[in-house]
Amino acid sequence: MTTSDRFARQPQWVQQELARLRMRLREAQSTIDSLEGVGQVEDKTNVTYRYGLEPHKPLRRGTKARFHVGPTKYDIIEVGFDPTGRLLVWALHGHIAVLPEASNVIGLRREDHV
Repeated sequence: MTTSDRFARQPQWVQQELARLRMRLREAQSTIDSLEGVGQVEDKTNVTYRYGLEPHKPLRRGTKARFHVGPTKYDIIEVGFDPTGRLLVWALHGHIAVLPEASNVIGLRREDHV
């Protein structure tokens, strides 16, 4: 017995409900397809953290993230990619100590002026 045979043997209300659910599925898939790529950057690696993870709202290329790490206006670290997108740039008031942790992992520590 094929699927269409089983469908034809169902009561009319079951057939109508399945038809309605299939239509809603097509509408939902159409909506998903229409949103595909909206507001996304080519590499799809940057996402916005505002009220939680929002992968459908990535940051624009060249956007910098700013972290307030202390009480003064100078306690800020800005992180972003250079225009080529190949180099991660850190900017802060003070010095940066680079601490190797493994062959492919480093730690960064902010050092205040002395």
